[in-house]
Amino acid sequence: MVGIGNAVVIRAIVNAEAAVGREKQALMLATETALTVAEAEKILGASPKETRLEALAQRASAGPEFGAPGGAEKPDAGALIQEGWKRAITNANRQFARA
Repeated sequence: MVGIGNAVVIRAIVNAEAAVGREKQALMLATETALTVAEAEKILGASPKETRLEALAQRASAGPEFGAPGGAEKPDAGALIQEGWKRAITNANRQFARA
């Protein structure tokens, strides 16, 4: 759980002027380090901004977006059921082997 003091620092880093165009890095610095706001702003200011093309390429490589038509194949329900039963039987056999 994030304390109130930490929440203030996180908000200050993520909303800093230097974070514009570097949102992912700002969020990482705010949540995964113990940097002060000034230190994070200094790092963000020295970092290159993410270009629109890089952001678009990253989104495109992440796969289909929520609500995108088609593309993704539906998993075979029969295969999923069979795999589930195999796991259940294997686990049961392990328990009987221990007894």
